[in-house]
Amino acid sequence: MSAGEKLKEFRNRLGISMREVEETSRRIAETEGNNEYIISSGWLTQIENSNSTPSIYKLFTVSIIYRIKFPDLLFMYGIDLERIGRLQLANPLANTHITQLEVYDQDRTVQFPVRFDSSFSIEKTSLIARMVEMWG
Repeated sequence: MSAGEKLKEFRNRLGISMREVEETSRRIAETEGNNEYIISSGWLTQIENSNSTPSIYKLFTVSIIYRIKFPDLLFMYGIDLERIGRLQLANPLANTHITQLEVYDQDRTVQFPVRFDSSFSIEKTSLIARMVEMWG
């Protein structure tokens, strides 16, 4: 089932008409001060019946109206936010930098790739031992 067909199924399950989607999206656009958030009936028909990819603004609006988590909508269109960390590790920067762990969905697990250099000696540092102890 395509992403558009899934959206149509969600909308029908919620009992929301295309007109209601358009009206609600206009209120969201007005609140945000940006017409990019507007979902017209014609646009919704196109998305539901083709392989078109909506803009981030329209996906954001759909997320609000359909009560679907934004990361789940992105996933429907082939974007898995959990892959960001893995892809960053696979494509390192030339210089070291501070990084942070971002969890996009509390229901998904987080995996830490741990790889120690063979010359690494745990006796020479206590930082790693304390980190592992904190992780449990």
